[in-house]
Amino acid sequence: MKKNVENNLFLPGGYSFETPISGPDIQLFQKALMEQPEAGADCTPLACACQVVNGLNYCFLCKRKAGDEPERLALVYVYYHAAHGVAPVVFLNKIVLLEPAAVLYAGDVE
Repeated sequence: MKKNVENNLFLPGGYSFETPISGPDIQLFQKALMEQPEAGADCTPLACACQVVNGLNYCFLCKRKAGDEPERLALVYVYYHAAHGVAPVVFLNKIVLLEPAAVLYAGDVE
């Protein structure tokens, strides 16, 4: 996780955004998806946000393709926790599919 000092986006419990996504964050994303193949989709991360809790919550904005369904945007939530002397815990928490209308209007706000 990189600090976003330029924009001062670190708030207690808040998410900080990364642009571009760092290599370690992509590896974490891939590990979470590999450990839960029932997610059953091809996800490509586009953006990442991180929240410091008792560990780290990651929210990846992704392009997601599942089976014969059309490609959609999705939010993929991953939890990471590393304790001293214990193997890190990484798991896929949930996937939220975004409605096409939400994506359409996101850029129209002035």
